Amino acid sequence: MKRILLSILSILSFLFLFSQNINGQWVSSTGLASKNITSIVKTSDKMFAGARTNIFTSGEIFVSTDYGISFSLVNMGFNPSGIFSMISFNDTVIAGTYEKGVAISTNNGVNWVLNNVNSQFGPGVFTMIKNKSNIIAFLNGGTALYISSNGGFNWTGISGHNMSVINNFYASGDTVFAAHRHGVSYSTNNGYNWTRPTNNGLTANPDMSTPTNSIIKINDKLICGELRKLFVSTDNGNNWTQAGSLELSQNSIFTDIIRHNNKLITGVYSLISPNPYGVYIDENFNFNWSNITSGLPAGCIIYELMIHNGRLYAGLQANGVYSIDLNGLTNIKNSDLINDYQLIECFPNPFNPITNIKVNLKESSEVSLSIYNSSGEKIEELYNGKLNRGTSEFKWIATNKSSGIYFIVMNAGGNKTVQKIVLMK
Repeated sequence: MKRILLSILSILSFLFLFSQNINGQWVSSTGLASKNITSIVKTSDKMFAGARTNIFTSGEIFVSTDYGISFSLVNMGFNPSGIFSMISFNDTVIAGTYEKGVAISTNNGVNWVLNNVNSQFGPGVFTMIKNKSNIIAFLNGGTALYISSNGGFNWTGISGHNMSVINNFYASGDTVFAAHRHGVSYSTNNGYNWTRPTNNGLTANPDMSTPTNSIIKINDKLICGELRKLFVSTDNGNNWTQAGSLELSQNSIFTDIIRHNNKLITGVYSLISPNPYGVYIDENFNFNWSNITSGLPAGCIIYELMIHNGRLYAGLQANGVYSIDLNGLTNIKNSDLINDYQLIECFPNPFNPITNIKVNLKESSEVSLSIYNSSGEKIEELYNGKLNRGTSEFKWIATNKSSGIYFIVMNAGGNKTVQKIVLMK
């Protein structure tokens, strides 16, 4: 009896550890299977997701009335072409399209009209933002930068801004920041005039199509994502230093940066598998990044991040929308930090019957890598020994195992990391 009691206590203790390490679960929205979701916005009582096909000339908008649990196709009455950007304010929704200007709804997505931006259809409206006065849009034609002061129905081209390939905007009052091919620029008068600071410390290269891809300002910190690295400036972009030690592999970029209370969240787009991908989070703006990717499709490309009622929504290429409750991420521990010993995402997940496991070590260490079932029982040991610094790969072949939830547990350098995986036969 004593042995049974100890066994039960051991299992309960193990499951308690899981509850402390598995901080929230990603959930897939229904109705968006295989869709390329490039943008997500919310209105007073709805959410909208914009999609495009791989050839850009066809697109769709989907609506959710249940906080992103399910989406249904919006009957716009026309093919808007690929959706590349969306903004919302009050109950107005504006979608930037690939070749038909902007699609506008002023009644919460019920009716839609198409409107030119630069007097002719054709140039794609790739990036937009709404500050307190204007809508600012980047096009791949004409003067590239356009402003509307009446809700997107009339547009004025802005010249002399000295920017090309604007990937993202961030607005704070009258000031608007732009992340573009040559670094970062800003406007202090609602987008009409622009200043490019010295951008010392950035590695933006005019020969690259997406060197500075995302931007946000937190108090006195201006933060931008380039190829592979995040940077921070405290003097409006004149001087930059790397924001923490999170560094991606070659051909990976930070697609979006958003804020929720004291959390900073960024999405990663990897051009070549199996480079890092997914979503990372920082607490208290200290740039100690934790990986919260587990549960997203393997190798997923993150296009867009959005917060609604404490829930994080991610628009993915070919995988629709996934969301996770940020309130469930309060127990992030140092063992989860990407700069430490890390169990990288297993892929595929769900799987049948083989999943690939990547382990990344900051330095050489003794490592144990084991599989546990949902009852807390250790069912297989994949590795026990010393691993060198860097990335090591393992496979778990579950041919003789039943469908269900399993856990991969890694002990390295005194840290424990847990990943949930799902076997589906």
